[in-house]
Amino acid sequence: MHPSQAARPLPQLFPPPPRKFERLKRLARWAAGAALALGAAATAQAQHWKLDASFKADQGSTHAMVQHDGKLWATFLTELVRLNVNSGADEQRLDGKGGPVFALALQADGKLLAAGGFTEFPVGEPASRVVRLNPDGTRDTSFTSPTISALLPHNRLVKHLAVQADGKILIAGNFGQVDGAPAHGLARLNADGSRDASFQNTLPDHFLAGGLLLLPNGQILAGANNGQLYRLNPDGSLANDGLAYVASGVTMLHRLASGKILVGGGFTYVEHKPYEKLLRLNADGTLDTSFANPRIQGGSEQVQAVQELPNGQILIGGNFTQVHGQAREHLALLNADGTLDNQFNAPAVDGVITYSRGISSFLLQDSGKLLVGGWFSMRDGTVMRSDVVRLIPPATHAITTAISPAGSGTVTCSPSSVFEGGNATCTATANAGFVFDSFSGDCTGTTCTLTNVTSPKSVTANFTTTHAITTAISPKGSGTVGCSPNPVPNGGIAICKATAKKGFVFDSFSGDCSGTSSTCALTNVTSAQHVTAKFTAKATTHAITATANPAAGGTVSCTPNPVPNGGDATCTATANTGYTFTSFSGDCTGTTCTLTNVTSVKNVTAKFTAKATTHAITATANPAAGGTV
Repeated sequence: MHPSQAARPLPQLFPPPPRKFERLKRLARWAAGAALALGAAATAQAQHWKLDASFKADQGSTHAMVQHDGKLWATFLTELVRLNVNSGADEQRLDGKGGPVFALALQADGKLLAAGGFTEFPVGEPASRVVRLNPDGTRDTSFTSPTISALLPHNRLVKHLAVQADGKILIAGNFGQVDGAPAHGLARLNADGSRDASFQNTLPDHFLAGGLLLLPNGQILAGANNGQLYRLNPDGSLANDGLAYVASGVTMLHRLASGKILVGGGFTYVEHKPYEKLLRLNADGTLDTSFANPRIQGGSEQVQAVQELPNGQILIGGNFTQVHGQAREHLALLNADGTLDNQFNAPAVDGVITYSRGISSFLLQDSGKLLVGGWFSMRDGTVMRSDVVRLIPPATHAITTAISPAGSGTVTCSPSSVFEGGNATCTATANAGFVFDSFSGDCTGTTCTLTNVTSPKSVTANFTTTHAITTAISPKGSGTVGCSPNPVPNGGIAICKATAKKGFVFDSFSGDCSGTSSTCALTNVTSAQHVTAKFTAKATTHAITATANPAAGGTVSCTPNPVPNGGDATCTATANTGYTFTSFSGDCTGTTCTLTNVTSVKNVTAKFTAKATTHAITATANPAAGGTV
């Protein structure tokens, strides 16, 4: 767990019981589970994760743990105990008074912040819910505990801590004022413990913090266990624009190495999508729908702790009995996409059927061993440990990946390394200009799932270059042509298909395809290709209107008439007696008329003129003897 992340407290409904009752309850849990453990021993599967019998720190309910400079600190109800990092034995014990210790956070200088419900810490030294300790466990007198107050005395609890890069400290919990100023469940302290007056109070009244997370850009995520998720700017002002609306309570926030954020809470739907008790946000705060709905059920249905493993898988702990419909008592392993790792097997966790029991924190040690804290017991054969246990993970096997040729694509395997007997799936993605061809190495074919991995594996993703096919149609709008695949793997085959639009028929291909079939095969493609599909209009006829001018001048006829679409016609003019043909006009001009490639109706006019003539005049004198005319 990163020191800047808030601790993962369990809900506190009632004051914690005295330590002596804790020991009695652990004995009762042992007796209740002994028969079950013995009865199941003969049929139990080989466990992948082993309970480390060499580590024993049975102390009591544990809310938070931190390790630094060889020191392991853990909270046990009202106590803060330094444990031996190897054996779990007590090395130092600090007891508080007035309430439990919920949260721990390390500062860059090695000093340790502790927060909770206490009024003295250690006993005899007044402290109002937050203290700072020197590396040796003594109180840091340069830090003055702020005055935490609320409407109801039992609500004065600080449950979460986060240390900013500038040394200022975020505190969140159940409170209404800090140093006399309004602070609705969230405040920022200066390095000396005084309230930072520049931090705005913008959260709603009665905000009860269920999660706190400091983001790399200085913004803050704060989730209410009685409300919704909020995002704030570094000055405390709200910045919810673009943030997924997560309501029904938030119990846990955890930032993954990818920058994405896991959110645990009481929700069942988020933005109309089913997410039961756990979801993932993208780094920008939007809902990551690629994360599977884990369907957390049973118990109090709460995820309280998250540990991202080096291989990208995610351990979740809390108070639940089912994940993805499978029985999982308070502990489960998810793949990076949120699906359940069915190969995960760990010692049985007994959290008893109470609201506040279960797993509350994880801490991955440098050795690779995992500390698990909470209020539970765990059995492995005849070995039983409670409240703080250490698990030994199974051997892991690396998956080495490669691509061929270089720069042709990427290959990723999830998980990136595999626990003994586990599975992994590898995915290849081609870069532009390439297509995926096949896997080789420990995977073959076009898909890759490694099963029951018991040794290191090597996977190579092979890609081939591709060649684009450009297409065209003639005439424009007459049809469509498509080729598949496009682009074509080098040396591959593509099939092109032409489809005529209404009123047209396919004629032929040209370019790198030829022929009159409406499908065309490009084979052994080793370069870019070009294909043109030619279409023609379906068979039709077009009428020619022929007119004589003047009408008495003659006649005009066209053959054929009507004309087949795309056909030719010849028009002839014949003059009547006394007239001569002069010329054509309209869709023909000149003294001859041939219409070619006829695709529409035509109009042709033949002009005639009258021939030149003489007329006799009969002149008569009356009476003839009278004269001449």
